[in-house]
Amino acid sequence: MEKTNWDLYYKKSGKVVKTTRNITQNILLLLFKKYSAKPRKICEMGGANSCFYRGIRNVYPDANYIVIDNNDTGLNLFMENNSNDKNIELVNKDLLTNNTPIINADIVFSIGLIEHFSKTDTAKIIKEHFRAVNNNAIVIISFPTPTFLYRIVRVFAELAGIWRFPDERPLLMDKVSAEASKYGEILESFINWKIILTQGIIAIRPNVTGSAVDTIKLGEI
Repeated sequence: MEKTNWDLYYKKSGKVVKTTRNITQNILLLLFKKYSAKPRKICEMGGANSCFYRGIRNVYPDANYIVIDNNDTGLNLFMENNSNDKNIELVNKDLLTNNTPIINADIVFSIGLIEHFSKTDTAKIIKEHFRAVNNNAIVIISFPTPTFLYRIVRVFAELAGIWRFPDERPLLMDKVSAEASKYGEILESFINWKIILTQGIIAIRPNVTGSAVDTIKLGEI
């Protein structure tokens, strides 16, 4: 299967995408406030050239913001755009081949990451979220889910030749929830309908963290 061109993705962004990102960002911040009092460390997985960093930084100016990704183009752009922020840490890691560092973050989140992998590898990426958190943390995972609205919009985008994510697999809410629940309590799960290409969002309070996640058997999603 053809892979998404992440170098091109990080360099270009449209107005429609900016609008949907703002909607998602507002949801993220609401969940942060609801489930994490004063986070000292916030980790974004797959966050090279993050479009959420600035909004989160405005609300949490003193938190250490950690980005884990293995795309050099995106990481370099992120650093160029935010070179004055001394509370940034960029971790160049392939989440499939290298264990995520145990950084004891208070919040770990990913938006549009886990759906770009095979069934087993998607479960592996979910696991890596929990390696990076502490026991009182919150994990938030967002991913496309195949509602009727998603399917219709994607078909038209593919026919128009503007679809940029050939390896994206929309995932079922119950399957992602079942896998994530192996590591903790599902606090909240819902579909973000407002962004048209519907996204499932799941918030989890971990009870398995750090190296203990290796004891959990991976499923297929």
